[in-house]
Amino acid sequence: MSIREEIGTVVETWNQKAKVMVKRSSECELCKASGLCGVLNKQYMVLEAENPLGAKKGQKVVVSLTSEEELKAAFIVYGIPLIGFFIGALLGCWLNIGNNQNLSVFFFSILFLVLAFGGVKIYSKRYEHTSFFKPVVTNILNKP
Repeated sequence: MSIREEIGTVVETWNQKAKVMVKRSSECELCKASGLCGVLNKQYMVLEAENPLGAKKGQKVVVSLTSEEELKAAFIVYGIPLIGFFIGALLGCWLNIGNNQNLSVFFFSILFLVLAFGGVKIYSKRYEHTSFFKPVVTNILNKP
């Protein structure tokens, strides 16, 4: 299990959580989805991390996240809706409602895509209060 670590600055804290502003790393440049992020042209991203060490606003911290958690989260956010979209397309093709296959495929694809995103949202709300899939502040670099 590999652990990815990023250095960032705490911009806000509350209830054992912290918003950490992290400069996009060289790993972001190697990512296949970096073109989408490049459109936004942001040099920094803001992460919501667990803060068991009690880091305060303005402190530089190390934020850690395991690679497996990143892959699981990516599958849940991107893979499940994609699978739902294809299941909807196949169902729409098979049902052929109104003798218009294109309209049937379109309707069921969008329906299952929306249902999949709704399921992901419900799933994420269920695990919102756990440390599952969340970055964690593991070290404070500049203690007062």
